[in-house]
Amino acid sequence: MRLARTNIENLPYFACMAKYDGADTFMYLDPPYFDCEGDYGAGIFSKEDFVRLRDIMSGLKAKFMMSINDVPQIREIFGCFRIEEVTTTYSVGDTQKAVPELLITNYDPVEKVASWADYLDE
Repeated sequence: MRLARTNIENLPYFACMAKYDGADTFMYLDPPYFDCEGDYGAGIFSKEDFVRLRDIMSGLKAKFMMSINDVPQIREIFGCFRIEEVTTTYSVGDTQKAVPELLITNYDPVEKVASWADYLDE
């Protein structure tokens, strides 16, 4: 039941974002890390796509959260949005490594969680 209202698509990011944009939509964005664009295959995502993604995000009615690596280029491109620094842990086999990451949103996540808690208490 948790995923009853969830849509999973296999579309280019820009087509999916345009298709589902709306005030009642939440989008979680997980693009390739900056300087790792080729890890998903040649020509799938480029450095120029970060700027294109930012421009699309700027016009969204939906709320969004994007996770991405913490590098100066990302802070510069997406500096017009709310940026929170977090630490995440990568695991490969028995090795774990804590690394910095950014959560980029067009809303205040702390405020939103508080309003959801009020809703759940009703």
